[in-house]
Amino acid sequence: MVKVNLYQKFIRYIAFVLCCVSLLAILGWIFHIEIFTQIHSELPTMKFNTAFCFLLLAFVIFCTREGRCSKISMVLNLLLFTIAFVTFLQDAGDFNLGIDQLAATDHKGVAKGNPTPGRMSMATSLCFTLLSISLGLVRFNNDKAKRGASYLSLVVIVISFFAIVTFIYNIPTFDKVRFISSMAIHTAIGFFIAGLAITLTIPKHGITELFTSKRIGSFMIRRLFFQLTVVSLLLSYLILYCYREGYFAADFSIAMVAVIVIFATLVLLVVVSRSMNSIDREKRAAEEELNIIHMYLNTTPDPLIVVNKQGTIELTNSLMSEVFGYTEDELKGKTMDSLIPVRYHSEYKKHLEYYFEYINAVEKNEKEYYSSSVIEIYANKRNGEEFPVEMTLNSTWSPRGFITVAAFRDVTRRVNAENKLQAALEASIIGIWDYDILQGEVYWDETMYKLYGTSNNIKESIYELWTKRVHPDDKNKIETLLNDSIAGHSVYDTDFRIVLTDGTIRHIRAKGTVYRDENKKPVRMLGTNWDITGQKTLEASLIEAKKAAESASKSKSEFLANMSHEIRTPLNGIIGFTDLLIKTPLNESQSEYLKNVNNSANLLLDVINDILDFSKIEAGKLELHYEEVDVYELCEQTIDVIRHQAEQKKLEVLLNIPPDIQRYVYADPVRLRQILTNLLSNAIKFTHTGEIELHLESRIAEEDENKTYFQFSVRDTGVGIASDKLSKIFGAFDQEDSSTTRKYGGTGLGLTISNKLLALMGSKLNVESELNKGSEFSFEVQFEIPDGKLTDKTAFFRNVKKVLVVDDNESNRRILEVMLAEMNIESLLANNGIEAMELLEKHKDFDFAIVDYNMPYMSGTDLISQIRNTLNLSADDLPIMLLHSTADDDIIFKAIKDYNINFNYTKPIHSGKLKTVLDRLANYSTATAATVNSKAISSQDETVSFSGENTTILVAEDNPVNQLLAREILMKIVPDANLIIAENGKEAVEMYQTKNPDIVFMDIQMPEMSGLDATKKIREIESQQDKHIPIIALTARVLNGERETCIEYGMDDYLSKPIILDRVKTIVETYLLK
Repeated sequence: MVKVNLYQKFIRYIAFVLCCVSLLAILGWIFHIEIFTQIHSELPTMKFNTAFCFLLLAFVIFCTREGRCSKISMVLNLLLFTIAFVTFLQDAGDFNLGIDQLAATDHKGVAKGNPTPGRMSMATSLCFTLLSISLGLVRFNNDKAKRGASYLSLVVIVISFFAIVTFIYNIPTFDKVRFISSMAIHTAIGFFIAGLAITLTIPKHGITELFTSKRIGSFMIRRLFFQLTVVSLLLSYLILYCYREGYFAADFSIAMVAVIVIFATLVLLVVVSRSMNSIDREKRAAEEELNIIHMYLNTTPDPLIVVNKQGTIELTNSLMSEVFGYTEDELKGKTMDSLIPVRYHSEYKKHLEYYFEYINAVEKNEKEYYSSSVIEIYANKRNGEEFPVEMTLNSTWSPRGFITVAAFRDVTRRVNAENKLQAALEASIIGIWDYDILQGEVYWDETMYKLYGTSNNIKESIYELWTKRVHPDDKNKIETLLNDSIAGHSVYDTDFRIVLTDGTIRHIRAKGTVYRDENKKPVRMLGTNWDITGQKTLEASLIEAKKAAESASKSKSEFLANMSHEIRTPLNGIIGFTDLLIKTPLNESQSEYLKNVNNSANLLLDVINDILDFSKIEAGKLELHYEEVDVYELCEQTIDVIRHQAEQKKLEVLLNIPPDIQRYVYADPVRLRQILTNLLSNAIKFTHTGEIELHLESRIAEEDENKTYFQFSVRDTGVGIASDKLSKIFGAFDQEDSSTTRKYGGTGLGLTISNKLLALMGSKLNVESELNKGSEFSFEVQFEIPDGKLTDKTAFFRNVKKVLVVDDNESNRRILEVMLAEMNIESLLANNGIEAMELLEKHKDFDFAIVDYNMPYMSGTDLISQIRNTLNLSADDLPIMLLHSTADDDIIFKAIKDYNINFNYTKPIHSGKLKTVLDRLANYSTATAATVNSKAISSQDETVSFSGENTTILVAEDNPVNQLLAREILMKIVPDANLIIAENGKEAVEMYQTKNPDIVFMDIQMPEMSGLDATKKIREIESQQDKHIPIIALTARVLNGERETCIEYGMDDYLSKPIILDRVKTIVETYLLK
């Protein structure tokens, strides 16, 4: 609603105007001043009774609005009603009671022969009657009564407005409605403003609410009604003038009025609709700002309230209820005084007033500004409990003005700690001693006597007492140090033990300074003693705790190793068998599923490694293992792992790898994948809508052309990070704040481990973020390029010169455009299917089309249907690749068949895969149509190294699943070998002696006899036979030193679980073929 004080001022002005007009008219009648009663000689006069009634009306309106003199105003209103109603009855009943000229005679009316001289018109008396009734209804505390008052006032406004218009249009009296023919112009104006005044006394009732409300409909009425009224009056007056001057005929004038009013209405509707759209935008912005404030309030670890400049509470967060015990409704509208004990009010109010004075001064400049102020004070809970808080006032500028937030941080613990420290300091005992070296006398203060458990009433000398109290084991050391200090050979700063009379041993800290004369001769020594028994006890307990921690750390390492072994054992089966299955003939879905299972199992393996990694990081023993890595494949595998998680949140995942990127490098794939997976998982976790992008860039190192710098970037459109929290996210177990952990989960270790790993690679994580806009994490690492593995940066596809890209995601369109440009292929981009159809109709020379499935207005399959059926472009005329997010979507596969789609691929697509598709276009025909990602893996087994005929392989493994996995892998590598299984170390030794194996794969942890002991036993047997059989360790333990332990026990090589075919194949080729 519009502010009430504005209405009050307006009503006061109206009452004042009515009073002035009525008094002037009364004076005009008394002193015969015609200009006061009759504005123009040809216009009706304001009768004396009319002026008197207006005076009564002005007084009643004023008293009603101000709430004053209610009884007097009721009497005057009754008088007003009586005069008006009696006059109306005279006109209606055609009789005369003689009240019209009681106060003043209407000489002109008498002279003109008016049958009722001095009488107000019937319309005037009716209007006074209605307004009097309306003022009476206003006093009732009833919605229906006030609504009735509003509508009665509206009737008067309409009658008076009609009379005013007839006067403005200069319509002759005989042409007017007879009912209002004798109402004076200033009488009509008086009724009009009086009716407005009464409606504004009840702005929330009746039709008035439609004009005064802040709702959008009321805004439209205000804009349209007043503007349309003014325009209609002006235009109709202009046309009436033209008609009277003879320019237009009557019927044409009416038509002109209709057309012009319609046109003016249309123009006003356009203006108002724009205003409404602007208001809607402002409303949305305000709602968004309010949502941000709510989110900020509920994600902070402290109770918060939002207050206005008067200190009134407008909003609270959930922690206010938890800490203070108040609900949000209980606090809204209250001042901050209710949260502060009375005895602190003066201090708190002084601080608050000073703060808001400063904010007001800043606000006058209308500049963005942030201000903060902190005060320590006590706060009140709902149950009356007081507790110390640190109250922080924060104000920040927004388009709607300054927003002030008060945060209350409970500092009870800190205050208690400070009090305890203060008490400890006050209770600490420091004794002062003074040694007169020349006289050989020692002087103590009272504290020294207390420290040594005696009084100053001793018979022996203080020095004798001191030497008697010093522990026998420390006596010689202390006396020697004392003498050396006096001699100037050392500083007297030591600690020793004393023995009290009851046998109690105390530890004393002692310091002393020697004073010398001008000849450097010692004359005096001044020093202090204080009890450090508590400190010594603490130090002893810390030493014990350190020993216990070292023991616990050793136990933890052993526990981690054992847990790693227990988890890796089943993982060995999962990864190994899925690895074998992937290399068998599979359909598209099976291949996709197995790859995801294998990748997820490897990710779980990486998580297990993270547990060990953090232990290694703490010990500073983390190492990197470099091998040749396909960067394309590593990034794709990482995207595959997180793709399902992103699809569940309907996020677009983009893989932006330029075509000229160096593909093969020497890197640690496990650690690199670990870092990327962590960054991508975090991006998905903190993003609710939008997209995630993994972007790679590379450049040849200037200092060494065989090395390449890689820039990895992970960008998201998530919640972002506040600038003041960026440094905190890299701490171990830290997130942006505690509410982040509550809302999103996580340990806060991921970024710490990633940064540690990057430090080993000579790099670090960088982050750029904007709150509520998103974040981008990036790092640059240098990798060595394998010999002969330089990427060919030139790619020409002569059969593909122009490509149409259709995708509603701008980032995806940009990535595909850059990829195609790097391949020297022109591309045209379309945002949706409609734009694509327009481009296809305009350009007839497209060689290939890349179409996204999920688009607005027209889906990818709908577009392809239009291309095939409407444009009659066959698969040979325009080959098409369909990009989609779900590999096994029935709709997509049906569309592939129905619309002869040449290729389909699950997003994101990178340049390597795009090159593969473009390469296949050269040999493509519709008869051999197949999708890129459904290409079956060749059924031919290429894993056989050699037949293995006459070869015996012994596998010592107690786990049945791992036995079966080892058998399957070895049978693929050496199908004709004789494979024997031992279930424990003891059987392995026996089979070694009886079966004479050519190679042994030995598990480390087995019952009856471990793998290490079995190996040691075999080597002892071999030492007597002068031969050496290769023994390969199989272990799930990956702690530092495990490999060295295996070699020390006589093993030749080491395989960590999970074991996969390629690693076993390398071992077999190394030890059997050589």
